[in-house]
Amino acid sequence: MKSIRYAIAALLLVLGVAGVAYSQDYGYDEPPAQQQAAPKNPVQAKYADGKLIVVVHSPRHYGYRLGDRVPVEIIIVSDPSVTINVDGITHGVLSQTGSDFELVSPATVRTEQQDGKNITIVNLTLRSWVTVDQSSGAPKNNIGFTADFLFATGTLPDGRPQWVPATTPEFIVTTSNTATESSKDLEMGDVDQQPYPNPTTVTPLRIAGGLLLLIPLGWLCFLVYRRLNPPREVPANEKAWIAFDRILRESEGAGGISYDRTAQIAHALRAYLDIESVPLAEVQGSLETFFKYDEDKRYELTRVAQEALAILDRALYERPADENRTPVLSNGDARDLFARIDRVVPRP
Repeated sequence: MKSIRYAIAALLLVLGVAGVAYSQDYGYDEPPAQQQAAPKNPVQAKYADGKLIVVVHSPRHYGYRLGDRVPVEIIIVSDPSVTINVDGITHGVLSQTGSDFELVSPATVRTEQQDGKNITIVNLTLRSWVTVDQSSGAPKNNIGFTADFLFATGTLPDGRPQWVPATTPEFIVTTSNTATESSKDLEMGDVDQQPYPNPTTVTPLRIAGGLLLLIPLGWLCFLVYRRLNPPREVPANEKAWIAFDRILRESEGAGGISYDRTAQIAHALRAYLDIESVPLAEVQGSLETFFKYDEDKRYELTRVAQEALAILDRALYERPADENRTPVLSNGDARDLFARIDRVVPRP
């Protein structure tokens, strides 16, 4: 039982700490509207009703610095009826509209066949010198890469392929803001403490966290207090007389004691004498053992206790329980009973 209490106290303590810690987090409940979604690696797109699938990926798409080499692989999976042309890429032209990347070395192209599909794999080594968005002038940390190619699903009347221009899905490469040893003229920016937004949940969470912290602390203080100041144990005779006095008080003016209250008296007396499960015919030995503390009156007290138990048993078992709670122990029997109880159960 104590281990369960300690476990509950520990749980409340952890919840309290978590509540206070969360209330100290002044961050926004939701990300800022201008925050972009995390770049994906790989990216994929379908063309010509799924006859052509293009996948662009890289072993790492993040953390590059200015001029770093970025390995990128373009995988084009096509039906046998589709013709692919990546000559522009192999000649160093990534896009007809310009690109933020340039080829470090010539692209390599290889083709394979698998599961009835033609697979064209283009390996590129790129780098970028872009640091600022030309349209807004803001620092540009996410640089998009695309490449143009041609595909044909049919032919012209003269038998030549009917080329359709296409562009690979945009693959985002992110750059790092960390400085290198060669970095100069770094702007520190505003390093003063900035005001934090204050979500509406902070105040109630602070209060709830503080209360949850106080609960286990208060419980531990209570346990320490109880260890140093244990509660007084109520003696057996005092417990019995609390029950007797209550029953006598409740039975005043009733012309006797009801069946239920008589049963309560029998239970309280037997509990004091430590013979709750011993039948009346076998109580003598137990009573003599119980009263052995008084050798002079041991047998006399045993006899008186047996008489009190006999009065109670006659009232409980020789008369049926009355549903209307009419007295089963008359005032005279009650006086006789308590005269004997007074002798065997010391008053506190």
